[in-house]
Amino acid sequence: MQKETTFLNVKDVAEIMGISIPTARKLFEKRDFPTIRVGRRLLVSEDAFRKYMMQRHS
Repeated sequence: MQKETTFLNVKDVAEIMGISIPTARKLFEKRDFPTIRVGRRLLVSEDAFRKYMMQRHS
């Protein structure tokens, strides 16, 4: 059975990281941040976000 992918938006990332929404939005605009665009929305998969954070803090 395949695991369901969970996606995070800017507000979710801001809450998880304890940062402001404008700061989280800047993170989403970085070239190396693994965002996907769905219409006008920018999202990141929870797995890709956690992997990105682990790489940044190791």
